[in-house]
Amino acid sequence: MPQAAHVSRALSPQAHSLVEQESRQGVEQAFALFDQVSSQLSQSYSLLEARVSELKGELAVVSAQRIEELNEKERLANRLQHLLDLLPGGVIVIDGQGSVREANPAACELLGEPLIGQLWREVIARSFAPRL
Repeated sequence: MPQAAHVSRALSPQAHSLVEQESRQGVEQAFALFDQVSSQLSQSYSLLEARVSELKGELAVVSAQRIEELNEKERLANRLQHLLDLLPGGVIVIDGQGSVREANPAACELLGEPLIGQLWREVIARSFAPRL
């Protein structure tokens, strides 16, 4: 730093003025560039906020549609379950492992309980075995 002061004193007043002017221009250019980048960043942020708001709106619409679809499916499932419960014939649902997963009241009355969770072949053996 002492060398810089020594060089500064060694310059003529005109040269010193020229150095100050160039330094001032460099600072002004740096501030101008900073303002430009700051403005671009601000614009980009505003565009991003607008896009996020737009996407939130789209998401709300899609979510409302999905909820309505789920409600409709739930109403349909309840209606079908009610119909199965009222059927006079027995209805049984068996999974891939041969276990009873669902049975309507008529099936329970015809085949006896327990049914749910039982192997179908065991239900057959129990319910259809020859009897005196």
